[in-house]
Amino acid sequence: MSNTPNRLYHYTSFGAFVHIFDYQQENFTKNNWINVRLGNPMNMNDKNEITFFEKSFFTGSNISNEIKEFYTEMKEKSPHPYIFSLIHHIGNKWYPKDEIPMWFMYGDNGKGVRIAFDFKMVEEFCEKNHYLLKRCQYVNQNEMQDIARGHRNIVKKLDKNHWNTKLEDIYIGSLCYKTKDWEYEQEYRIVAFGNHNEKYDAYSEEEQYLHIPLPLKAVKEITVGPLADELLVKRCIELIRNELFAILPDLKPFDIKKTKLQIR
Repeated sequence: MSNTPNRLYHYTSFGAFVHIFDYQQENFTKNNWINVRLGNPMNMNDKNEITFFEKSFFTGSNISNEIKEFYTEMKEKSPHPYIFSLIHHIGNKWYPKDEIPMWFMYGDNGKGVRIAFDFKMVEEFCEKNHYLLKRCQYVNQNEMQDIARGHRNIVKKLDKNHWNTKLEDIYIGSLCYKTKDWEYEQEYRIVAFGNHNEKYDAYSEEEQYLHIPLPLKAVKEITVGPLADELLVKRCIELIRNELFAILPDLKPFDIKKTKLQIR
């Protein structure tokens, strides 16, 4: 049986939801798109992002300094990666043990919302627009060392003229290796790349963000968090939905519901 999900979920605050579904943006009326914000992977909550693989790839190995320097220079010259996180659960069923940490880590301490996207629509949109949709791999330290060793052996056998292509593939792969501690999230990532010289909406030089569109028709459901003011938040979402689909009457409106999770 395939573990490919039917839906992908993004937990966020209600304030962020309002920005994502800002129907006054030109993209809404012109392309039927919403606007999502991708973050710098070096500022994610997991301090081992990217470095988890790179430490295994370089530390304690007999890989040459020339390859290390080539990899570092390649990263510096390459467009910077940005990530939009989406969660799924094998079997497409949700249980309280899966929801609780998501609401409190990403859903504004239970006061936010969860956006459900159609997996196939997101996948097709990413392919068409040259974004990557990648599933995270959760491995322990020994498994990571085995993976890194396999990549090292391949690179060391390559002619220098072929290093760039292989090391770029390795770098992209490193964006989606995570420790077993995070396995409960079952995360997919949309990965897009931005030019270092471009100016992005940023709180600081280190915390840069990149905005990309996603198709509004891929949004299938909005779930209100367990500690949100249900009447207020749900009513606001309904108003936004009504405005959206008054502008775009040919699209099917998404559903709005309250999570079944009961928390005081």
